[in-house]
Amino acid sequence: MSEGEPRPSWSLERRITRRLLLVLGLLWLLGTAVALGGVWRETAEVLDSSLSETAERFLVLPEVALGDVNGERLFAEIGLHEEYVIYQIFDAKGRLRLRSHSAPDTPLDDERHDGVRDVNGWHVLTLTRQDGRRRVEVAETIEHRFEVLWASLGWLAGTLIFVLPAVSIALAVILRRGFRALEPARAELSGRSADDLRPIASS
Repeated sequence: MSEGEPRPSWSLERRITRRLLLVLGLLWLLGTAVALGGVWRETAEVLDSSLSETAERFLVLPEVALGDVNGERLFAEIGLHEEYVIYQIFDAKGRLRLRSHSAPDTPLDDERHDGVRDVNGWHVLTLTRQDGRRRVEVAETIEHRFEVLWASLGWLAGTLIFVLPAVSIALAVILRRGFRALEPARAELSGRSADDLRPIASS
């Protein structure tokens, strides 16, 4: 190759780079999907445990904390604030004795069976005291749970946007250096005829 002649571009180098980036991107997306599954499972477990702990605390509240049976103190006296978790406390006759300010007056879950159910956009946990004198319903919006999932997805996918360009540059540098070492052999072979089977001179 004469001096000043541009170095030939290696189409093989470009193909390898593209394929490696494609494989890395697909593996990253697969890993993201697996990670999201794990995040969703662990998040649901932690949040359900929080609902259960909250319900258990309400079951042992002293009667005086619930106000009178005429509904004079249905709101918890904490002040207005954003609630991700709401609650309702009923007595043995099904009367609402206390609720958070965002909770409705009617039961979140009409089934009134202990356990967890998704009802009208709410993830509701119902728990009844052993003596039957009090029932608690604690709930979180299903939308809020998905917000946690989408936030995790945003971080994982967003990282890929920054990682792939960096990986692309690194691959280009590594492959270019590797193919540069093959340039003398390529130049020698390009000047030979098809039937010239002499060994390539070692550098």
